[in-house]
Amino acid sequence: MEKIRIGGIKLSNELAQVNLRFLFDPDRARGRLCGLLAEHRINIQYSTSAAIPDGLAFSCCVASEDEARVHETLLFLAPREWRWQFRSGVGLLSLYPHRSSLRTLSAVLQTLHEAQAPLLGLASSLSALTIVTYHDKLETAATRLLDFFELPGNHAPFQRPFAITQTSLVKPPER
Repeated sequence: MEKIRIGGIKLSNELAQVNLRFLFDPDRARGRLCGLLAEHRINIQYSTSAAIPDGLAFSCCVASEDEARVHETLLFLAPREWRWQFRSGVGLLSLYPHRSSLRTLSAVLQTLHEAQAPLLGLASSLSALTIVTYHDKLETAATRLLDFFELPGNHAPFQRPFAITQTSLVKPPER
């Protein structure tokens, strides 16, 4: 089988997923939610929405360290009719570019199944196909994707985005 050529695969840090249902005035509710998060300086790293009977389903991912602030914001500032659910310990796996290929989507879904990584969210743009699954399944899924996809020769190994650690902040001794 010929491998599908792609430009890269990116894995995220650990995130928290927030799933919401807006049953009344969904477009205004989605805008209000984004405004509330922006006011509290909470960055949305992924979002998708879908029409449901009588409303809108909205899903977004935020940094895991922001999960408690999002929960608190929703608890105290969201209208009563909003319904939400949190899922901790998720991550994003993005493929670039996917060129709107059903073969690419099929390979990704098959790989997730084989890696026992549930599909918790899916979004597509002109440049990327991004899936949400459990963070501890990301590297296994990405490694298995290499059975279907060919990465460019200069692609970096799968690594988490750089995180500043306490030891990296220590000034080196002077010589």
